[in-house]
Amino acid sequence: MIGWLENWWAGAPGTAFSDFAGLAGLLLTTAAILWAWWHTRCRVVLCARPGRFAVRGTTWKVCPNHHTLRHHHELHERHRERHPDRLGHGESCRPETSDQPETQAIAAQ
Repeated sequence: MIGWLENWWAGAPGTAFSDFAGLAGLLLTTAAILWAWWHTRCRVVLCARPGRFAVRGTTWKVCPNHHTLRHHHELHERHRERHPDRLGHGESCRPETSDQPETQAIAAQ
């Protein structure tokens, strides 16, 4: 940081801008990686593994360790509390053309 300030105030702003651009690129790359991890992780609390299995009726996925009936029920309840009107995986088609059971949101219409 001190070297960056010395280059900036010594009359060579090109060097300082180059350092800033490198730092900005590093921060943006790190932010993009963290965002991708956050949105593809297992949705069980305190699990950092990547989610591979979709939880039917939600927009969330779970890892192979949490691909159990108990965890799916917990996630259904949590998803219903947080997003009462949001449709899950495969629920965007009309009930008469779908091979999946009706959800409460579709049945209420």
